[in-house]
Amino acid sequence: MATAEDTPILLSAAEANLTLSEEETKIFDLLLSVAGHYNAKLIDTSALDSSPAAAQQPPALPITIRVAGGWVRDKVLGLSSHDIDIALDTISGSQFADLIVSHLQLQQAQLSPTSLSLSKPPPKIGIINANPDQSKHLETATMKLFSHSIDFTNLRGEEYASHSRIPVNTWRGTPYQDALRRDLTVNALFYNLHTHTIEDYT
Repeated sequence: MATAEDTPILLSAAEANLTLSEEETKIFDLLLSVAGHYNAKLIDTSALDSSPAAAQQPPALPITIRVAGGWVRDKVLGLSSHDIDIALDTISGSQFADLIVSHLQLQQAQLSPTSLSLSKPPPKIGIINANPDQSKHLETATMKLFSHSIDFTNLRGEEYASHSRIPVNTWRGTPYQDALRRDLTVNALFYNLHTHTIEDYT
């Protein structure tokens, strides 16, 4: 029987009156292109590598990209937002940021709609390390794409002590687990870049 964990309430961007700006469209197209190349390589590698050692390794999983939290809330309310939080399911934020830089470096000799600028180097990656003492439990990668500040991190689940909102245990989680830890339902919405839908797991 399906549960909320794998069957969120879905609302299309059109139904939610969520409209992307030209710049947001370019950013999301870039992220989808990076994920698409990565996912395609996973399929090619798994098809070619039939060695016993490969069979014993857990399979690498494709990337699904979601925008989380405040950006989704603001867009649904018809507000602009320049801070985009990207939540990733099967790869760390720093790993995905590295993929973006590599992807843009490969574009340097090509004119592409998603290219930031062929005359500029790829954007720099900033890393905010995990710091549980400051309630920062997972590493976050930051990058500026066009005029938007983008944070990349993992979906996460959290376990709390009694009568406390301070996590005592944190792990890479599912969208459902990540949504449950957020303070308000409106901040627990995700925008799935692949399906162009808003996901509500709460």
